[in-house]
Amino acid sequence: MKWKILACDLDGTLIGWNHKINDRDLDALRRARNAGMHVAICTGRNSRECAGVVQALELTGLGVCVNGGMVCDMANGRAVHTSYVAPDVAHEITTFFGTRGHATLVLVEDENRLPTYLRTDHAPPHRATTDWLLYNRVDDREVTEIPREAATRVVRLGIVVNPDQAAPLHAAVQQQFGTRCTSHSIYSPHYDCQIIELFPPNVNKWTGLVHLAEAMSLPPETIVTIGDDINDLPMLRGASLSFAMGNAVDEVQKAAKCLTGPQKDCGVAQVIDKLLAACDGKTGPET
Repeated sequence: MKWKILACDLDGTLIGWNHKINDRDLDALRRARNAGMHVAICTGRNSRECAGVVQALELTGLGVCVNGGMVCDMANGRAVHTSYVAPDVAHEITTFFGTRGHATLVLVEDENRLPTYLRTDHAPPHRATTDWLLYNRVDDREVTEIPREAATRVVRLGIVVNPDQAAPLHAAVQQQFGTRCTSHSIYSPHYDCQIIELFPPNVNKWTGLVHLAEAMSLPPETIVTIGDDINDLPMLRGASLSFAMGNAVDEVQKAAKCLTGPQKDCGVAQVIDKLLAACDGKTGPET
């Protein structure tokens, strides 16, 4: 098969807003693995937050987490490649948000190369932050500033705000940090909130997938990507073959090479059916 890596976003693509995965999608992913494809998650979640999904999908090998900031062994969650925010920039970000009355959620890599959360004490956490951590059974440690021992291992910094606060705040982030960080502002329909996150420069899902492919000694041209939201744009544009979900916004659909059905209609399974049909010499996606 020409396509060696199937990179699939989780929330909104494989996982519905009811936190469920369709049985048809699960079966299709098994068939893709049996056909010789490496199925890799490519998600904004960290490896602890998607451990249950990885188990349900019976995935092994490498996956991309933290929006490309970490390439992890899906069996144990440990990173094999990590990109870090510069310590002085990380400190500046927490001060930037803190002076505006926001607690910053800081994701760092611990001594075992596993993700862990710190949260600055500038303000109480947003309700959505508390709900997300509780749902995923993940703890965060409150700090006044990033501890010295963690300062060189910061992978991501972010805040959660109400949707009406996001646009001017993200514009200020882009103005102050420019090319020193990659940032995005992404809406969570399940929690009705906006998430503003900052990463090291030039880090995104596509760069994470390139690192994954290199670790597997495979060319990036063999990657197929599936996604639905703005943080999927780089991997949809970068891949030789990419699919936007039917529930994706217009900008995402325009960025992808192909379209598939929405999550509720098993859009991931539809992609896999096309790929396997092409492998069998039947009609498949344009390549």
